[in-house]
Amino acid sequence: YKETGVVLNRRDVLGEGQIAMQQMTKQFRQATAINSSSATALSVETFTGAGIAHQIAWRTSGSSAPYSLQKQEDGGPFTTVLTSLTNPNIFPAYVDSDLDGNVDQVRIELSLGTKTAAVVLTSDVQMRNR
Repeated sequence: YKETGVVLNRRDVLGEGQIAMQQMTKQFRQATAINSSSATALSVETFTGAGIAHQIAWRTSGSSAPYSLQKQEDGGPFTTVLTSLTNPNIFPAYVDSDLDGNVDQVRIELSLGTKTAAVVLTSDVQMRNR
């Protein structure tokens, strides 16, 4: 029973992380503007759904691990997406690859803590509309 609980915990934590990573990757790829950015938060203007522009913000919260990942749409309330982050710095790098003064790539790192280990999901997202 103990092993089953560990396996289920890993599956659930990894699944939540993968869904969050997919959402962030899609939203940042379509971003037209960065409103604010830091290692723990990123706010962008982006297109979702039927070509309608939205303001989307992602941030970490908490004073110690496990940290929470939260999302906000169009200035509404932040909602918690997952609660298993071991590191609050989910945006460790912003890149201006063509040196024009505009960030056009962001690195996302989600360090997810399970009952027995940490798993890191990483994605480098090229912002196509910047």
